[in-house]
Amino acid sequence: TTQATAFEASLTYINQAFSLFNHYNISDSSLKYQILLQKSELEFLNGNLEQSLELSNQLLNLATSNLDKASVYNRLILHITMKGDYQTATEYGIKALQLLDIPFSMEQIEPQIGAEIHEINTLLGNKTIDSLINLPELVEARGKLAIAVLVNMQTSAYYTDKTLWTLLNLKAALLSIKHGNVPESASAYFGYGVVLCAVMGNYQAGYQFGKLAYDLSLQFNSLSQLCKSCNIFANFITIWSKHLSYTERLNELGFQAGIDSGELQFAGFLLVHKTINPFLLGKNLENIHQQVVEYIKFAQKTNNKAAFDALSAIKVVFDNMLGNTSHINHFSNEFFDEEKVEEMKKRQEFLVLATFLPLQGIVYYIYEEYHKAKELFEESSSYLFVITGTFLNIEYNFFHSLSLLQTLENKSIEERTSTLEQIENNQKQMKIWADSCPENFYHKYCLVEAELARVKGNTLEAMNLYDEAIKGAEEN
Repeated sequence: TTQATAFEASLTYINQAFSLFNHYNISDSSLKYQILLQKSELEFLNGNLEQSLELSNQLLNLATSNLDKASVYNRLILHITMKGDYQTATEYGIKALQLLDIPFSMEQIEPQIGAEIHEINTLLGNKTIDSLINLPELVEARGKLAIAVLVNMQTSAYYTDKTLWTLLNLKAALLSIKHGNVPESASAYFGYGVVLCAVMGNYQAGYQFGKLAYDLSLQFNSLSQLCKSCNIFANFITIWSKHLSYTERLNELGFQAGIDSGELQFAGFLLVHKTINPFLLGKNLENIHQQVVEYIKFAQKTNNKAAFDALSAIKVVFDNMLGNTSHINHFSNEFFDEEKVEEMKKRQEFLVLATFLPLQGIVYYIYEEYHKAKELFEESSSYLFVITGTFLNIEYNFFHSLSLLQTLENKSIEERTSTLEQIENNQKQMKIWADSCPENFYHKYCLVEAELARVKGNTLEAMNLYDEAIKGAEEN
């Protein structure tokens, strides 16, 4: 692309500057710092992650102020997260916050969450959520960097510790509401929007915070934040109020903004959604499969481990469904080996497990191997926290209930009662979702209710519910 060519040309120029600096033995440490800073960023944008990391570590040794050191740690958070080393990314974030004198404790996180929510609600008072876009711009360097650090820690926390992730979102949002907006406040607001939707079930307020984030990224003319906002607004927030197809335009807009700004991490995440969502919408599988091959190449080139892992897991499922694997029960290809799932568990590769196992369960359900599907859904339950708030999480609920219903036969009275209770619990949640967005969820709710009526012997009720489910699916 034109943007990629520009990044390559810029790297050539900065390499020449660095060579001249060394050739003439220039002793200006400030100039060296600025050259290495630019070189590290350009190496990253050109997909040279290891070189960028090495340069960032050199920058840490050159940095003289706490602000500069915190700034380098902030860069390292992004780079380490791309490698999938989420624990180290979190540690770097905490170091940066300490350098900025921002109070942060990993102890007793839940009470902190309650305190942050209370303070946010107090500050909001009677203000409307959309009015927050009119807050003054925060110009103080320490505060700006603190918000950036908090939001850059979000990704690593999302894949490892949801309570920590919630706290980071709340702290970033609170700093923005207290002191004013910066471009990264968009990430703070959409993060809070996800908390409201996925954790608190307040879908209306969550949507308003997501829309605020999207609008703020446009107001600051920040393509990087637009990329991130589109990813979260589309795939974690709008699905609770708008049809899944609404995500397609936002995902494409966000991906292009990521390419144009060098926001490679979230550009990769958007490709995951650009693959899963069309599949769940029932679009042509061969066309989606062709696209995912190109998406995997992008994830490889940009060293985006999380995106690569998720896309590889999706591709092997598509390969199986298209008959490209050696056997109907075979889920391995050039990128993914089902035999290594146990190793993935030991390495705590939660994202790939949370993507592959539910999708594999859906495939086995389609193949009418209901007991195998049920086993996979139960196996994947330990990793659902990674896909909380996504459409795949809803599909898990739906197909889990269906697989439980199909495996009721020959169960003892106690097992049958326990299974029906599990289905009823699933349906309570599905009903909440269906009330929030009938276009996405009502037909799913009706189909499970129809199956429940069938197994209970309520034939007429089941027939009416089947008709209702068919009508809802046809309309949406």
